[in-house]
Amino acid sequence: MKTLMNKLKPARIFRLFKQKTKEVKLLIIAFILIGIGLVGSALIVTDFGNIDVMKIVIPTENGQWVAADLYKPKSATRDNKAPAVVVVPGFQRTRETQTNMGLELARRGIVTVVIDPYAQGDSSSSFSSQAATTEGYGAMAMVEYIYSTPNMNYVDKTRIGMTGHSAGGNAALRSAQKFGFEVIDGEREQSKLKAIYVSGYVLTFTENALASVRSNVGMDYPYFDEGAFRNSYADNPDLHDGDMRTALESITLVNSGLTQNGQSAIDVVEMGRIYGSPHNQTMRMVFNVRDLHALQIYNSESTANMLRYFEIALDYDMDLSPNNQTYMIKEVFTGLCLLVVSCSCLASGGFC
Repeated sequence: MKTLMNKLKPARIFRLFKQKTKEVKLLIIAFILIGIGLVGSALIVTDFGNIDVMKIVIPTENGQWVAADLYKPKSATRDNKAPAVVVVPGFQRTRETQTNMGLELARRGIVTVVIDPYAQGDSSSSFSSQAATTEGYGAMAMVEYIYSTPNMNYVDKTRIGMTGHSAGGNAALRSAQKFGFEVIDGEREQSKLKAIYVSGYVLTFTENALASVRSNVGMDYPYFDEGAFRNSYADNPDLHDGDMRTALESITLVNSGLTQNGQSAIDVVEMGRIYGSPHNQTMRMVFNVRDLHALQIYNSESTANMLRYFEIALDYDMDLSPNNQTYMIKEVFTGLCLLVVSCSCLASGGFC
């Protein structure tokens, strides 16, 4: 043991390092930096051991399956049940692209399931040609699983939420419709989805689509969204097509909740205001972050808006400020790994 400790003395290690060739020294440094990046990233994404992160796969309809990352706060137990939120990435995006939502929600004690949408990542393809609309990209099945399985006895089944970006936002809205119909048809008193949050998507915010929703609904649409030219008032020269204060889609969303709550309709939306009531699933809340479509989900303000919304919509007190976010630190560590590997490839003439 004593001999081993002598070999590991810093001075001896440094002398051995100096004896190596330049190439070997650089290789050793590269491995050390990659190790730092990997360990640092793992510590952040698990909140220094306060969150268990694991991959799960559930079977769904027609022999299909959904893969997901489960972020389980250690504070969530059978005796201390926590809300749950399903996260749905957008078109051609996998669960890794929305690690920030899984991490930041779980840091606040919310069980989070970030799925691979059908035909993306590790999930199966779907027999449906409109998987986002008819199956919520697999999110509908995930909500059913969370609600019914005894395996997740640490989840408060009355406080299940969903959020999605872009096409994932459409999946969230369609899921709210599906579970809303169960309430309308008298199968249940309250929707299995207590709240949804849609980012970067407003195309289906119509009176017809929202009529069956029996969930709290929040939305955040980028002011400079590249797809805003498709919005209802895009051809009006007096209005900015990405301004949610005057957009028909955001006005329709808010009025859908006010009507269900027996309140008068509005014609201009105030950003960040609570409309309707979170207690009877008529709450509506609109944000309009100043960003582009593709960058919105990595915008810390947009993430903070989502956290503020779910704190109210799920009736759950969060100990951390919405602006207390560590996701970008994780990205710094991941970026360190990427930089070192890229430099190593270039240094070796592109052969890795």
